[in-house]
Amino acid sequence: MTRLAMPRKTTFYQNLSNSLFPAIDDIYEKSYKAVNEIITSRDPPTIHLAGDGRYDSRGYSAEFCTYSLLDVDSKLIVEQVTLKKSDEKCPSNELESRALQAGLNHLQQDIGLDIESLTTDQHTRIIKLMREKFGSIDHRFDGWHQIKNLEKHWRKLLKNALLFRSEQPDFDNDSDESEDGEYMQTEEDIHNPTEGNDSPDEDFTDSEDFSESDND
Repeated sequence: MTRLAMPRKTTFYQNLSNSLFPAIDDIYEKSYKAVNEIITSRDPPTIHLAGDGRYDSRGYSAEFCTYSLLDVDSKLIVEQVTLKKSDEKCPSNELESRALQAGLNHLQQDIGLDIESLTTDQHTRIIKLMREKFGSIDHRFDGWHQIKNLEKHWRKLLKNALLFRSEQPDFDNDSDESEDGEYMQTEEDIHNPTEGNDSPDEDFTDSEDFSESDND
């Protein structure tokens, strides 16, 4: 049986501290400097940004949030801010807006960039932050989140429609009228809507039977 030599736990962490972490820091600093040279060499030094936050876990149990800001033209990450809930002494859902504020302040005040626009999701705290503290920046909403919200909206409407239909009593397919005399669509009417109808263009769906959900 072959025995594989393994370093001790203390040796492993010493190698991390003495070799790996310094190498990562060195590459990061060089990359960050190169990115700053690219964006500050513009004349004038204006920039269009897109940003989003990422938590270490879902829900209110999240402890860390990293907010990344991307230069739309060069597709380079120009700023990243990571905040810890225990350090900020705030709820988890406030970390994203605080991290964004720190990143924008650094780009504007320390680097001197003129930020023309910022594209984000429709986070309510970020909307309020941009309106109250960064009014000079054109705040835009990204299409991916808008499409996602639209899909959720239509999914809810479809669910309401199916529930409404499922709650209707069964009728005899041979009869076009219910017991109280109201007209009901048969399967033939559905496939041939212009036959047996005085108003073929009429919408059979009563809008009052559907509850339009709020936009998420």
